Amino acid sequence: MKRIVGIIFEANPFHLGHQYLINQVIEDLHPDCIVAITSGYFSMRGEISLLSKKNKVQIMLDHGIDLVIELPIHQTLNSANVFSSSAIHYLNECGITDLCLGSESTDFSLYQKILSLEKTDAFKEALQTNLHLQYSYKVSYNMAVLETLPESAELLNHANATLALEYLRTLEAYPNITPHLYQRIGNNEENKELMGCASGTAIRESYLKGIDVSSFLPYKASLLSKMDTFDLNMHTLCLALFQKKYYQDKPINLLKEGIEHYLENNYEFNLTYEDNIKRLANKKYSKSRLRRTILSLMLEITTPITQDYLRILGFSETGLSYLRQLKLKDAIINIDQENKLIILDELKSVQLYSILLNNDYTIEEYQFPLKRKVK
Repeated sequence: MKRIVGIIFEANPFHLGHQYLINQVIEDLHPDCIVAITSGYFSMRGEISLLSKKNKVQIMLDHGIDLVIELPIHQTLNSANVFSSSAIHYLNECGITDLCLGSESTDFSLYQKILSLEKTDAFKEALQTNLHLQYSYKVSYNMAVLETLPESAELLNHANATLALEYLRTLEAYPNITPHLYQRIGNNEENKELMGCASGTAIRESYLKGIDVSSFLPYKASLLSKMDTFDLNMHTLCLALFQKKYYQDKPINLLKEGIEHYLENNYEFNLTYEDNIKRLANKKYSKSRLRRTILSLMLEITTPITQDYLRILGFSETGLSYLRQLKLKDAIINIDQENKLIILDELKSVQLYSILLNNDYTIEEYQFPLKRKVK
């Protein structure tokens, strides 16, 4: 196999835009194998997955992905640069030759201008100035870029474009991987309208409100997890968490600048979990940062991260053939007594997911890897 294409999919949930990207990759690049890396029960934004990990992986396999690998929870619940570098690290371990990215812009030259600007002293000084004004890193970064490249304003407004920039920056250390930018179709990720090729944000928010999203998915909506108890259960756990402070004196991931004290002192009993997140978000702490931190506290995700592993979640016949060709010595295929401690954070993650949804998904962690269904 010569052309191995990598795709980074959180798929929360997998939707028509993801299917479109897979179809375009197959049509344009004629890959020998498509490898996708995905997060599990929670996303980089700290949001709960509308699909259980098992359903997510099976849907990917049944819609064109040949090999699905896992981005561990401790790297998922992290900043965009850690998320990006980790995802590409694992895909590189799988021998990808190409990385395909969906973005609101396919203008490589603009991305390259931004990446070149980052290396200048003027940009670094502007970035530090903005950070000292207590803006979040993302806001500080965007402000510093716009001082020199005002034409990048539209690009930086989009979450997928920001991630694409992170991926391209990471790929500078991987000259063996060729990047490809694909134009996103339909609504951008910030658009909350449920219409056409709806964004993941629109689908998530509509589904959580009880709106039918079936016509915006390339599979049965019944595969989505029932979210009726999520907000109340998450709120209850937060109250217990900030009252007991089990995480004190532990090296928990993301605990910088006293963010845990900010949460402890300002989380309100009489508001829902989501209302608390909206109220607490400010120029320093984004909603995603707050959600990630809370989940890291609940799961006791520690830092620095010492465990590095490659876990196989599913494959097609093509994917299995490629796996045999790779001969990965340290890949985790099935959970056993020896590697159970290595993926302890994943097991804690499924337990939390089960508690939040009042449904036991724990057994599913022991059912990987999955295989593409024969049609």
